[in-house]
Amino acid sequence: MRIRPLTPLVALALLLGGMGVSEASCSGAEQGLAAARQDLGQGRVDAALARLATLAESHPKCEATPLLQAQVHAALGKAGEAEDFFREAIALAPGQPAAIFQLGVFYDGRQQHGKAAEQFRKVLALAPADPQAYDYLGLSLEALGEFAQAESAYRMGLARNSGPRFDPMLHYNYGRFLAKHGRLADAKAHLDEAVKLSPAVRAVHYERAKLSEKLGDMAGARSHAERALALPDRAGVILDMQVHYLLARIYRTMGETELADKYAALSAKGEIPLAARQRSGR
Repeated sequence: MRIRPLTPLVALALLLGGMGVSEASCSGAEQGLAAARQDLGQGRVDAALARLATLAESHPKCEATPLLQAQVHAALGKAGEAEDFFREAIALAPGQPAAIFQLGVFYDGRQQHGKAAEQFRKVLALAPADPQAYDYLGLSLEALGEFAQAESAYRMGLARNSGPRFDPMLHYNYGRFLAKHGRLADAKAHLDEAVKLSPAVRAVHYERAKLSEKLGDMAGARSHAERALALPDRAGVILDMQVHYLLARIYRTMGETELADKYAALSAKGEIPLAARQRSGR
């Protein structure tokens, strides 16, 4: 499962950092963009949108404005408006990969995998060393059942995984892919690296626990599963009930019936939020 929650509105204040927007086209709009980001950071969504609408009129060639408008509308669940703003940003700066990448992420979040793959391929045509684009391309192709191409994308990304676009989740996604295809030794190498890179991410420990279980290392499975349960996952990528179910199975195998029953009961009480039901489960 790729960690891909909708961008919280409070995080949109940081969105344009390092996005590679054109300084020339946005000259004079910097103060207004900063104020809009500050509004978002403080939860004043209407004020931010009003500022952005004003900026769109005063600086019509600044692609940063519709890009931020797109992200806000996506976070608000207004998909049609978001897509229109993404495409406006791309039209204003067709040679800049930032807006194209964000449109791909938008499609990915909506499980429109074919459209997402198309955007990430466009990004790589402009920025052939972008590991994050390779990672997302791999995820999109995997969802489409194009496994050989997905693996190639993951490997290409890992070979280029450095610099400002370094992707700490590449090892996780490729390791999870390998585990799904029964290549457990290779999966272990990548998931071990993922644990080193992202020790505070629940999904990483959860996937590593499942792999340990497959390898017969029940002590390792228990350790990673308990660690996963202890970590917060506010985005709902890996739900508590999933970890409870895994722990129940692990403890059952280990012969610790009382703990197995405890976690089985907790798993049975769990509810799946709507947002989690709508995800692809990758």
